[in-house]
Amino acid sequence: MSGGKRRVTLPAEFHRLIRQGAKVLIIEDLVSSGTTVRLLTQLVEDLGGQVVGIGALWRRTKKAQIGGKEIFSLVSRDFPTYPPDSCPFCKKGVPLNQEFVKRKEHRKPSSAQEKS
Repeated sequence: MSGGKRRVTLPAEFHRLIRQGAKVLIIEDLVSSGTTVRLLTQLVEDLGGQVVGIGALWRRTKKAQIGGKEIFSLVSRDFPTYPPDSCPFCKKGVPLNQEFVKRKEHRKPSSAQEKS
């Protein structure tokens, strides 16, 4: 499933489990913008499944719902994400910590992509 630059896919073994009317609970470790959860929801629904809930260990956005479904999380803290031109830290010259940044060239290809 795709949406712009982001891609999501399910391993083949999950495809056989998601049949018409199957109830699916999506669990993520971290929800930031919700794009991945939206794409996963669409993928599950395209396979005939019904997303009955969304859970996360950490929700780092003010959004409490995605696609009309409430996100249940253990930790909910708003950590805003800024584009470079409006980032207050960029304006102050604070260097970006790239220790845990996954570069595009190191990501595995997927069958779904985020729309632009």
